[in-house]
Amino acid sequence: MLNNIIATSFFFGIFPSLFIGLQSIAIILFFIISLIKKESLELKKTDLLLFIFFIVVVIKSFFVQDFKTSFFSSLIIPFYMMVLIFYRNFNFSTKKMLSYISNGLFLFSLFSLFHYFIIRKNIMLELGQFSIMIKHSYEEKLFSPMLSVFYHSTGGGIILSILTSMLLLWLTENIKYIKNKTFYLITIMFALITLFFTFARSGYITIFLTLIFIIIKKRKYLLILPLLLLVAIFIFFNPSEKIIKSIKNPLEAHNVEPRMLQREIALKLFKKNPITGIGLMQFKEKYKNSYNEKEYNHFPSYFFEGVDYVHNNYIALLTETGIIGFLIFYIFLIIKLIERIKKYLEESNFCNSFGLFIIIWFLIDSIYNAHLYVAPIGIFLWLGIGLSENKKMRTL
Repeated sequence: MLNNIIATSFFFGIFPSLFIGLQSIAIILFFIISLIKKESLELKKTDLLLFIFFIVVVIKSFFVQDFKTSFFSSLIIPFYMMVLIFYRNFNFSTKKMLSYISNGLFLFSLFSLFHYFIIRKNIMLELGQFSIMIKHSYEEKLFSPMLSVFYHSTGGGIILSILTSMLLLWLTENIKYIKNKTFYLITIMFALITLFFTFARSGYITIFLTLIFIIIKKRKYLLILPLLLLVAIFIFFNPSEKIIKSIKNPLEAHNVEPRMLQREIALKLFKKNPITGIGLMQFKEKYKNSYNEKEYNHFPSYFFEGVDYVHNNYIALLTETGIIGFLIFYIFLIIKLIERIKKYLEESNFCNSFGLFIIIWFLIDSIYNAHLYVAPIGIFLWLGIGLSENKKMRTL
């Protein structure tokens, strides 16, 4: 039963709420069953670092003005810990997991492209008293960022790129043993075309990092030429004004200026409380109130709206958890990176490849995002590390 729930969650991987919901159900059931059967679970010494990180964040929440927000936000840490332990211990076939990912990507990418190019308008679904609007794009016109089945063009694009990366890494490790290669390749093609029209810059970077990782891993350096061609297509032949502006004048590109302002204010807040930080999820209100200060009220008001965290995971953790929290978290991650490199050199398979890749991706992505704060994306870090530590996992 748990196998089917997890597989189904990956089929609906691009739907954040459904994906996290099904993952949570399977993980909770797994721990309940393990407790009833008195099965021992493999724990590691490094898990203690995450537990200490959680305790530090929780204690700080008692000393901030918005206790409820800080305390309940801290619960994402034990959730991530449960994901890590689950994927480290659960006996699951990666072939089944990747098969469901491929089927889901094929179906929803094909639908999104049909919706974007053929239907070209919003779709209203009536379900009794409930109605669901499937929006075409942000501006309901061609070459506006695709929405369709995605909750958000950028967030959806990033999730799409990670799932596609999993397929690419799995194929490169098992290409000799996979019978229906053509279907997987067609799925990847549709997924990449769909990703292209989300105009998600972070999603583009994820795919390019994946391809660079594969080229270095396989030592197929001649593939750099077609990779550069793909980069040229994604960037220089891109019809999106957002992408064009990001290339021509990066400092004036979409969202860059407000995000630079976020970092500036965050570092000022950090200097006021460098040891323990200002408390988890406390940046939002302080940043919003900065608009009332003379130093910042000349900026447009929209700069200060809808910002939950600093779009830089290093600065975000430093500001909200202080030097203590920052060091605990990144010491944990560096230990895991070293372990994954050693494990990968010992044995090259999908689980070890994805575990190593997802840590490298997270460290790079953290420069311009803070996806530790976004569970539907952050979960892949812990999922990947857990898979790479799983001794029961069947790669085919």
